[in-house]
Amino acid sequence: MDLDILPPGIDPWKIPALLPPPGMHSNFLNPESHANQTIVACSIVTAIMILFLVARMYTKIYLTRSVGWDDCENSF
Repeated sequence: MDLDILPPGIDPWKIPALLPPPGMHSNFLNPESHANQTIVACSIVTAIMILFLVARMYTKIYLTRSVGWDDCENSF
């Protein structure tokens, strides 16, 4: 887009570069956010990861009784 053809006082950051696809509408005032879904997904994956880490550490400490440097590395 050539910025020279814009009328004075128009902020180029507030207008779309292209037309939206058919059936879609541009929403610059209240855009859709996926923040809640991202937080939920990260929380679930972190909880599962902690369960697997605890299971591994329990197995290495109490069942095999052979803790190595790789186990301490996995904890960080």
